[in-house]
Amino acid sequence: IPALHLLWKPTPRWWWRASYAAGFRAPSVQELFFNFIDVNHFIIGSQTLTAERSNNWRLSGTWGGSDKLPLEISGEFFYNRLTDRITLADVDDGRFSYINLAEYETHGTTLKLDYQASERLSITTGGALTRIFNEVSTEIKGPPRFQNLYEWRNELNYRVPKAGVNLQIDHRYVGRRDRYQLMDDGSVSRGFIGDYHLLHLT
Repeated sequence: IPALHLLWKPTPRWWWRASYAAGFRAPSVQELFFNFIDVNHFIIGSQTLTAERSNNWRLSGTWGGSDKLPLEISGEFFYNRLTDRITLADVDDGRFSYINLAEYETHGTTLKLDYQASERLSITTGGALTRIFNEVSTEIKGPPRFQNLYEWRNELNYRVPKAGVNLQIDHRYVGRRDRYQLMDDGSVSRGFIGDYHLLHLT
């Protein structure tokens, strides 16, 4: 399983990274043989699964700020392509089993900012756009080939050294994601998973 990672530092405060990696995953014993059936689940293993293979490319850069500006900015572009991806699917009106998807892709970009306001206070914010392959688009014309997923995360840390206390507020936003389902009559039904927020105080 080959991998190649490159690092270039043109200045002490700039870092550039590029990488390529190939992946391989054989189906697990659970995915092959395990049956889970109760009042809420009907999941059956599939012995016809084949191993999935993947290729991953990444390019990222980081700027480490300056003496007067304690700010670090980092960003990344990524691309993943999988063949025979193993995933759980509704194969018979509420009965689930594992299948291989012939092709699957994701690509996108991320951006992150870390600001050290003082010895006690630090702030992190960042977002991501991920474009996810829509398997319904291979069955019928109409649905988009990729679905967009937007995410944003904010984090605030405040330390009280004398009390030995570290307070952290973590907020995450996940945007709306469209869903498409291929119906028995060949038509496509469109729905969505609504956007939502998560907030943690530690």
